[in-house]
Amino acid sequence: IHNTTAENYVTTKTYESGLNLIVEDFESADFENFDWASGGTVPWFATTLLPASGTYCAQSGTIENNEGSEMILTVEVLEDGMITFNRKVSSEVNLDVLQFYIDNELMEEWSGELPWEEVTFPVAAGLRTFKWTYAKDFAVSSGEDAAWVDEVILPTSDVEVNSAEIISKELFVAINPNPF
Repeated sequence: IHNTTAENYVTTKTYESGLNLIVEDFESADFENFDWASGGTVPWFATTLLPASGTYCAQSGTIENNEGSEMILTVEVLEDGMITFNRKVSSEVNLDVLQFYIDNELMEEWSGELPWEEVTFPVAAGLRTFKWTYAKDFAVSSGEDAAWVDEVILPTSDVEVNSAEIISKELFVAINPNPF
């Protein structure tokens, strides 16, 4: 909350938290900005195929039946907060799925033809592992047979960033009359 006073004029404005966000937007065209790990049969990769924003996003690896593709990030979360990201899926409904885990606990899963959507999950302070898995069942392929993730906004973390963009969003509005 910010109060501004000028003579007889007083305004109070509550600003949404959003300064100095730690964001993985994959615009480096690789996974070098953060300490990413991969798992499954084939790793995720950066692609220019229809990102949620910018030029790049992460796409699950090209896998066969009964295989999976995982991208994993472990960080020390300094205080309770949220993780937010955009996700997109093009897969066989209910059988080939994108799953998101925090500390190996399934938070949610998605399948079918789903456009880009921003999702948010609460995160407790402590050492946390975030994992995105795209997995296929034993038969049939549908759609693009893949999942995409973009614009991962991490909670306040003790994460080492290798040249990653730290985004400062200007949320302040002009004050009229301007006392300055």
